[in-house]
Amino acid sequence: MFLSRLQFSNSPTAQALSGFWRSPDSGQRRSAQHNIMWSVFAKEGNSEQERDFLWREEGEGSFIALSHRPPMQNDLFRPHVIKEFAPCLKSGDRLAFKLRANATRSLENAETGKSRRLDVVTYDLLSYPMKERGLRRRDVAQSAGTEWIKRQGAKHGFEIIQNAVTDYKIDVLPRFTVGPRCTPKFGIIDMTGLLVVTEPKKLWNQIIFGFGRAKSFGCGLMLLRASS
Repeated sequence: MFLSRLQFSNSPTAQALSGFWRSPDSGQRRSAQHNIMWSVFAKEGNSEQERDFLWREEGEGSFIALSHRPPMQNDLFRPHVIKEFAPCLKSGDRLAFKLRANATRSLENAETGKSRRLDVVTYDLLSYPMKERGLRRRDVAQSAGTEWIKRQGAKHGFEIIQNAVTDYKIDVLPRFTVGPRCTPKFGIIDMTGLLVVTEPKKLWNQIIFGFGRAKSFGCGLMLLRASS
């Protein structure tokens, strides 16, 4: 695996596209970044390629990516900073983590039997009257995000010690086809905290795969560092 830091360049091409990746509309910005990240990971001539990388935005024009192949260089980016990534995880390791996730649950319609996916915050807010949801949003984001990451830990080899939800927002991507059901919408939670590794192989396999959904749009990459 490779861990890479990518930074937009000052090239004319990058500056010509800056209106998209700097858009004040977070959905448009995320959609543009999705396309730009594919420009350095797409295999030439392979229109059916499955995504084999994760990425997240770290700041204006700066990204971190975890991938099976090193990213290609193009004039949209400064020279990439790339290193091989094979951490030695051990049971009992205490690690700080950072994660941006589209964490979801299925909501079933009792009448039709059909289900739809909602992000965990929206799901939990449905239990409150509409007029209270705005006031409850911050607390519900903290509780729903924490319960979700604890469930992930139980399945994927780690135990949560601390978790803080630092941001929650809903990004609406540009509509690709006609019709409201064709408009992608993601509830995105940013979390930081501490975890203890219980099953290193399980955790590593999930780090490679990514957490939650919307991984093509900058979600799912868990970053770890040693914690005292």
